[in-house]
Amino acid sequence: MMPASRLRNRWLGASVRERRMLTVAATVLVVAGLISVSEWVWRERQRLATAVPAAEARLARMQDQADALASLARAAPGARAPISDRVAAARAAAAARGLDITLEEQGDGVAVSGRGPAAGVIEWLAAMQADEGLRPLELELTPSPDALGINGRLLAVGGDGG
Repeated sequence: MMPASRLRNRWLGASVRERRMLTVAATVLVVAGLISVSEWVWRERQRLATAVPAAEARLARMQDQADALASLARAAPGARAPISDRVAAARAAAAARGLDITLEEQGDGVAVSGRGPAAGVIEWLAAMQADEGLRPLELELTPSPDALGINGRLLAVGGDGG
C-alpha cells in the first residue's frame, strides 16, 4: 500500500474525537509555522530597512568617485618635462626633505625605494604628483616607529615620457 492510502485508511478508521484532535494539532502546527515565518520575515525586513540606505550611500560615494576618476581621465595633462628631468627634480625634492629615497628611471615611470619620516614621505609623494606628474602606480608604504618605508613605482603622466 502507498503511504497516502495508509494515512487515509487510518484517518477513516479514527473516531470523530481523534479526528478533531488531529485537526486541532495540525492547525496549531500550521499557525506556529506561520508565526515563525512571519517573525523571520519581519526581522529580515527590519534588517533590510537599515542595510539598504547604507548600501545606497556607499553606491552614491562610489558613483561620485567614478565620476571624479572619469573627469581626471578626460582632463588633458599639461606639457611635462622629459622623464629624466622629472627624476632629477624628484631626487632633489627628496634630498631637500631629508629622505633616503633611491629613484631609477624605468620607461614610462620611476622605480622608487627608501625611507624617511612619514610626513616627509607623504608630502614628497603629493608634491611629485602635483608638480612632476609622477603618480603612484604600484606603491607599498611600510610604517615603522621612526620612519615610513616606500617601495614601488611611480607612473609619469603627461609629457613625452622620455
